Amino acid sequence: LAAWAAEPTAAPPQLRDELMLKVFAGADPGPLLEARLAWHREKRAELRGYLEEVRAGEGYTGSERTLLAGIAFHEKMIEMMEPFVQPRAA
Repeated sequence: LAAWAAEPTAAPPQLRDELMLKVFAGADPGPLLEARLAWHREKRAELRGYLEEVRAGEGYTGSERTLLAGIAFHEKMIEMMEPFVQPRAA
């Protein structure tokens, strides 16, 4: 694992998202987005919890940076999706 981690190259990321494929194929994004937004919010909260633990511990910077990147990803996805979700009637 250490040898692999030390290699100076990494493959480009691959995004596979069934929601995006369904929307591309003509699905109504509304019902899909509510569930996806909830998932992104839960993951963001989970990663923030891990970040608190890392910062409270010895603060391994690799873990901290990775968690910050994950949190930023989920925040951006939330930001992109929120305008397309209709607020629920009270």
